[in-house]
Amino acid sequence: MTASIKLLSLLLLALVATSANAQSPLEDCVKTFDANKDCFTAKSTNDAAKFFKVDYKNYYKVVSVTPAFGAPSSYALVIRGAPKDALPTNVNATFEIPVKSVGAFDTTSVPYLELLGKRAAIAAASNPEYVSSACFQKLVAAGTIKKVDEKNQASATSTVAPLDAIFSGIGATPGLADGKWVTQSASSDPGAFNRAEWLEYFAQWFGLEGDAQKTTTEILARYTAAKEAAKKAAVASPLKVAWVSYSAPASFNGNKASWSISAAAYKKDLVTDAGATMVTPSVSTFSDVAEFRKQLTEVDVVINESFKFNETLSGFAQAFGVDDNFKFMKNKQVYGLDKRVNPSFLLDWFESALVFPNVVLLDLMSIVNPNAVKGVTRTYLRNLDSDKITVVTADQCQGDVAAPLSVQGPAVQQISSGNVGSGDGAARTSAAPATVAAAPLAVAAAAAAFFLA
Repeated sequence: MTASIKLLSLLLLALVATSANAQSPLEDCVKTFDANKDCFTAKSTNDAAKFFKVDYKNYYKVVSVTPAFGAPSSYALVIRGAPKDALPTNVNATFEIPVKSVGAFDTTSVPYLELLGKRAAIAAASNPEYVSSACFQKLVAAGTIKKVDEKNQASATSTVAPLDAIFSGIGATPGLADGKWVTQSASSDPGAFNRAEWLEYFAQWFGLEGDAQKTTTEILARYTAAKEAAKKAAVASPLKVAWVSYSAPASFNGNKASWSISAAAYKKDLVTDAGATMVTPSVSTFSDVAEFRKQLTEVDVVINESFKFNETLSGFAQAFGVDDNFKFMKNKQVYGLDKRVNPSFLLDWFESALVFPNVVLLDLMSIVNPNAVKGVTRTYLRNLDSDKITVVTADQCQGDVAAPLSVQGPAVQQISSGNVGSGDGAARTSAAPATVAAAPLAVAAAAAAFFLA
């Protein structure tokens, strides 16, 4: 019996080793190398995303990023095992694909990797405490995902040494892991669906373009179903929506307060597709609060983007100098972005909202066009007067921690029925998040440096 158990154990170990070392279809394609054989049977089309493109060759590809801000970058991705002598040299870095171990140096990269089923490939993160994903938190708690201490060069170098690539939306850390950085600009790509389609960008490093396209197609289908429902329920006089923010006096702004109204393209997409009208004055930033208030005279709904956790309606009124003479105040139609946060009270808005515009659209529809689809439980937008915050924690990660993140939000059939019931479908775990009514923590404005709203 003992010998049999020992033999079974050896067989299991052999199977695990074989699985771990199994080659991908891409690697199989270059085993017997033929420069004229096209190994990329699935190719990215990125119809919506504006800031990246892919130029496919037979056994390598060049991925280029041309962001709205900052320098452009390009990467040569060659199938592992293929020769490298003919690769372009005028690129920022060269990678062998599929990569096996990666770093996530901003929160926005995490849900893209999770959707591709590559959460288990994340071995390091610069600020894991900023991430909302329950299963990511669980891997951090287990020590599987290690925190990179960028203040300690020796420690940071050791932590990132095993990584094949480091994804970052905030740029590379000078002197750390040169040649491994991958720039992504998902959060600044205009248009609601543009940002979701960056899934096909991340897929390049894993050879998963086909899977990414299926996922983005499903996200778009759910978004389109919601948009069509909103159109059918359109009213003669759509509500007017303003996205506003407040900057308190500080050293970086000369100790002068300012108030802003956003005209970002993706927000306009979402508001319009929800069946409302977005307020976009010719001037976006005001140093005179009286001039700012004039822009809000006819506004029905306000979305407050200011970095303050668990803001109250009265706190908002004080910061923006408004009262019940404004429709949105009288009707208590002021919303924040902090409906869903992590244990550090940082916002999932800067994480999963990028890849799931379908869920954000339903959030907005529940506010400006509630009869279009009934039964929506908002995920990201919190009514400052009546909604409680939900906190996502590691213990809410159930089942296989390495399982791919599924597309969130109600399915097309549910949306088309006009009633999605009690489930918003947007929780990234199978357990209900904890709720908090209040917390004495303001999200530091410095955190904004890590994100593009």
